[in-house]
Amino acid sequence: MAPYVIPSIARFFATLYPYFLTASLYGAVATLILFAISALFRASRGWTGRLIIQITYIWGLTIWLSAAKDLYHIWGARGLTGGLVLFLLGVIPVAGLAMVMTAHWLELGSLVLAVIVFSGVRAFASKINEHAHLRGDGGRDRAKAHRGRA
Repeated sequence: MAPYVIPSIARFFATLYPYFLTASLYGAVATLILFAISALFRASRGWTGRLIIQITYIWGLTIWLSAAKDLYHIWGARGLTGGLVLFLLGVIPVAGLAMVMTAHWLELGSLVLAVIVFSGVRAFASKINEHAHLRGDGGRDRAKAHRGRA
């Protein structure tokens, strides 16, 4: 049974990937718009930061699906099984290792760049949330305090 499960999982990931890639591209456009809104209007920083963090979840899943697809393509079922056994998050580092060992430099560069952009945008959105909360622009928190339920 096991020889049939991993290829089926890999096909499922490959089927999902284009949809998540499209959602990620729309999320990138939305993130740029949200960054512009938060730069122009200080009061919007709380909800824009939270929304950007929600968008990064889609990006993270897209990166994970891409790494799983590439890992299966490079190392097959054994590589994907190894990545999945490492608590699901191991797919990305195992895919990076497979790309280094097989000299897939373009794919490795894409993976590293995606992880860096993901981490940077998420950190920046967290910083926006932190500043909005400290300044009292936190959206929900401010509304609760105004109603006396804080």
